[in-house]
Amino acid sequence: MYFRLQRRIFTFFLMIILCFSGCFPSKTDTTQKDFKAYTKDVFQDMAASDTLTLHYTLANPESYGISSKTITFGDFRPSSFSSNRKRLTKYLDTLKLFTYDELSSTEKETYLTLKDYLETQLTLSKMPYLASILSPTSGVQSQLPISLCEYSFQRKKDIDIYLSLLSKVPSYFDSVLSYEKEQLKHGCFMSDTTLQKVLVQIRRFTKNKKNNILLTSFSSRVKKLSWMTPAMRRSYTAKNRDLVLGKVFPAYRSLAANLERYKGLGVNSKGLSYYRQGRSYYTALVRSLTGTKDSVSVLIQRTVDDLNTIKQSLMFLGRKDPSGFLSYEKAVTKFDPKISPKNILMQLKNDTKASYPAPLNSHISIKYVDSSMEKEASPAFYMVPTIDSYKENTIYINNAYFTEPLQLFSTLAHEGYPGHLYQTTYFYHKKKNLIRYVLNFPGYCEGWATYVENQSYSFLDFGKHTATIRKLLTYNNSLSLALSSRIDLGVNYEGWNLKQVQKFLKTYHIRDKKIGTRLYQEVIENPGNYLSYYIGFLEFKRLKVRYKKVMGKQYQEKSFHKLILDTGPTSFSVLEKCINRQKH
Repeated sequence: MYFRLQRRIFTFFLMIILCFSGCFPSKTDTTQKDFKAYTKDVFQDMAASDTLTLHYTLANPESYGISSKTITFGDFRPSSFSSNRKRLTKYLDTLKLFTYDELSSTEKETYLTLKDYLETQLTLSKMPYLASILSPTSGVQSQLPISLCEYSFQRKKDIDIYLSLLSKVPSYFDSVLSYEKEQLKHGCFMSDTTLQKVLVQIRRFTKNKKNNILLTSFSSRVKKLSWMTPAMRRSYTAKNRDLVLGKVFPAYRSLAANLERYKGLGVNSKGLSYYRQGRSYYTALVRSLTGTKDSVSVLIQRTVDDLNTIKQSLMFLGRKDPSGFLSYEKAVTKFDPKISPKNILMQLKNDTKASYPAPLNSHISIKYVDSSMEKEASPAFYMVPTIDSYKENTIYINNAYFTEPLQLFSTLAHEGYPGHLYQTTYFYHKKKNLIRYVLNFPGYCEGWATYVENQSYSFLDFGKHTATIRKLLTYNNSLSLALSSRIDLGVNYEGWNLKQVQKFLKTYHIRDKKIGTRLYQEVIENPGNYLSYYIGFLEFKRLKVRYKKVMGKQYQEKSFHKLILDTGPTSFSVLEKCINRQKH
């Protein structure tokens, strides 16, 4: 996230490189060399922004010219935000010095991708106190345990850095608290409803002292290290326990105790539009999360149009195959409940070969969300691997969410093949400019995973009514995201209150008020989150139509997927330029 970048000022000077082989390089050659040097410098700066970011970006940072000695989580103090804005401005100003037409086609993609990213992040950085850094699902207090539990130990140095990080959790949370105090000053502090969720979550996490995930995961990791002697293992395990119980738990409790004092001080229990600059922030946030340049008003209309299309499609399908509708529930629940997650992934991997480029061979670990975090964690998530060790992959499953096996199948299609795991390992294998691997484009990543999740239903056989049931599964998934996204847009941009949300859902025959209340609170706590999935999905559908038009009779679905995957995470305007080039 943009507010976690390290606060050291970036400096870069363009170097005029002369060739002494009897002639001077062309202006284009010099520009391209300078551009590579610039992007390398920006990559190194971003990758080393804080210790966790560096660890999860590179397994061996020294091989990439990075030797960060400062062990830090980063911080959220006002001075850090100011430094971050200066850095982003310097990045962007330097980028604009390059002559676009003198870059190669691949470098042009990188230029446009980086420019879009920097412009969006710079806009967001000017309104820092509207971010939700303590949201129940994606806040630092809920993400930190997972990040620490997945911290890999390859060398003794890794363990020493990890333990040092644990000792810095108190100061890190002090900076979080300073941020919350600034939110209070700016009238942006969370509502009591959200605050209560955060407090309950912290108390649940610190309640289990004996089998806490930070203790059990550490023991599990050091047991796998063949080079570690029993004495070293006992010593490190004891140090970890002392730090978790003596530093981490007290830091969480202190954060909760201080936040408790702020009850009743949150001035807004509604969406972002009720804050000063809230609509401007939401507009920038939506652009960052979706990767589209469409205005929020246009996105609202696109969502409404899609909802109408889905409704009409369901009515048409119901008239065409009424018995297929009636057999839907039974067919879905008959999906084999005994198949394991790994077997589902292998089945999906094999099924993708017909319509997608060949997937890479990867090692996949399936893990389960700790019971203390099940209520707040996502249904499942993919841990993005390091650039230089991308064949080691992990998918987390939250057992609290899955009531039927088909949900697990579609979720693993989203997280695994042909979703996040497949897309990430494929792109890492392309060995593109390193800067491309540290830029975050949720619209592309979540949009792709949602697009292929819907595509994955075509792999399933439901007998006589297979075609109808596949369509119903796709429509149901799209309808759920479209409704949630419309509520997100309504609450955070148009100022909908809870009654308006309930009224809107009734028009789709959803009268359970608990559903409306849950969705209302979700989009307040994580504004724009649904849009990265849904708008990203709509954009891929739109690009597919565009690609068919460009290619005409030469269109192949596999070629479309290859183009998208080869280009990699970027904004949709860049993807459209790549498609338009195909006709030349």
